[in-house]
Amino acid sequence: AHAQSLGEGRTAVLAQSPGLGAGPLDGAAVPEQGVSADASADEGAVLDNGLLRVTVDRDGLIASVLDLAAGREVLVPGHRANLLQLHPDHPNNWDAWDIDVHY
Repeated sequence: AHAQSLGEGRTAVLAQSPGLGAGPLDGAAVPEQGVSADASADEGAVLDNGLLRVTVDRDGLIASVLDLAAGREVLVPGHRANLLQLHPDHPNNWDAWDIDVHY
């Protein structure tokens, strides 16, 4: 197998994937790490793999990413992640891919 132990329970695995695509990992090379999912929590769904505990709120936004190994919250207090925003592109200087400062 193409796996290398990195310490602290982490493992690097050689994976090949087509450009902009996805590919399977060799299951024999990946250490099994169970993930629990609790959708009955009042705050939303909680996913936990023993390293991270992620809470997805009832709006579908990530309300918490708790790094269990470091014992700290990753998100800025009071903020949520996974919020997608769309803005019109009426360029001031260039004709494309220029999100102006007022956004």
